[in-house]
Amino acid sequence: MLDRMLSATLNLTVTGLIALATVGTLMCGYWGLIQIFNGNPATGGLAAFGSLLAGIVAFHLAHYRNDLVDR
Repeated sequence: MLDRMLSATLNLTVTGLIALATVGTLMCGYWGLIQIFNGNPATGGLAAFGSLLAGIVAFHLAHYRNDLVDR
């Protein structure tokens, strides 16, 4: 019983981190595009770079999900 509960908790945590990183990627990316189109290329570029970093984190979490959950 405890083993299943631990497995479900780890699965929920890793899936939540993937979802949070993905939402952060989308929010930073769109905000960066809006800033670039509004004439603030420095702020928009910084947000786009943050979006890239969050996307890389989301990709690695999704790629190694089975190793993190220990399936």
